[in-house]
Amino acid sequence: MSYQSFDGVKGSSDSFGKLEALRLPKDLTGKRVLDLGCNHGFFCFEAARRGAKEVVGVDVDPKNIEAARNRAKELGVKNVKFIHTSWANFNDTGFDLILLLSALHYARDQREFLNKIGAMLNKDGLFVLEGGMLSGDDRYLAQPWYGIPRGTQGRGGDIVLYPNKLAMFEMLSDSFAFRVVGRSVSQPGDHIPRYVIHCPKKKRM
Repeated sequence: MSYQSFDGVKGSSDSFGKLEALRLPKDLTGKRVLDLGCNHGFFCFEAARRGAKEVVGVDVDPKNIEAARNRAKELGVKNVKFIHTSWANFNDTGFDLILLLSALHYARDQREFLNKIGAMLNKDGLFVLEGGMLSGDDRYLAQPWYGIPRGTQGRGGDIVLYPNKLAMFEMLSDSFAFRVVGRSVSQPGDHIPRYVIHCPKKKRM
């Protein structure tokens, strides 16, 4: 079963609902876009539809990249490129919009990875982060990170680290000005709330 949903294909993720929650710029004409952890390319194709001049999707899973490339051929999309590599080995720069959706918890060092994203973003660019964050409850302020199983209840799942609100904001403040724009969609396997955070690059004063 596909993780992402497309027209006529229902995946385990509500891609259309997530797209609405992200509040991406409606017009990306002339922009260069990067999707880290692109899966089958749903958000890459949406960026191209909104006028982006170049879209790069990166994923470590070769099956995801193969599926994304096949869909690009079917759609006749020429300005979207899919790269099979890890985040650690991807070092391109000069992006106007960078997406990291439902994936930060898989980074080995989340703070280091967020700083790397900041270096890849143009000075007037926008980084859109979507994912789990523990907030709104004082019991989650006792420590910055919590190991939580991700996966359908009753079936186990990976134990991944989620930051509380203060830890997330501290990490982001290294490279970005930021604001939480709202909640993201919930889906099976999510045991904590997901948020969408818009992160313009921090400017020197």
